[in-house]
Amino acid sequence: LYTLMSKVLHAAQDTLGNAFHMLSQSAVDRAMDLLVAARQVVCLGQGNHSAVALAAWAQFSTTSPKFKTIQDSHLQTVILSTLSEEDVVLYFSYSGATHEVLEAAEVIRNRGARLILVTRYPNSPASAYADTVLLCGPNEQPFQFGSTAALVASAPPKAVMRM
Repeated sequence: LYTLMSKVLHAAQDTLGNAFHMLSQSAVDRAMDLLVAARQVVCLGQGNHSAVALAAWAQFSTTSPKFKTIQDSHLQTVILSTLSEEDVVLYFSYSGATHEVLEAAEVIRNRGARLILVTRYPNSPASAYADTVLLCGPNEQPFQFGSTAALVASAPPKAVMRM
């Protein structure tokens, strides 16, 4: 049991270390500026990444009522269609290439809102729509969507959330 616990600990430490080294300080600063200035921030993700968006909303919502989330994909489209230039979407997508994130990014752009994309790949198709891209996440294998390591690497630390 100790060996298993040790492996889990080292995997989590490696994941956090990799996420730290992938992040750009200027991208983090830009994201913080956008979050602070926003009238409302909508935390979104699809599939297993909706759990990451929900965790982000749960932590951010303790600092400000301007943070919102919605899990249903149809209602996400509704809320995106009501965005204004003062709004920000914090979108979690491992690949940044699903049709859901690309459709959302198009709506966000058309509404004049801002997009913070949290993804694993800097050159993902959705990054072309983003105002800033926060890179994080381990290299997941096929069918390993939403692994615990990805969840750990994507979760916003509480120290950043004092707005």
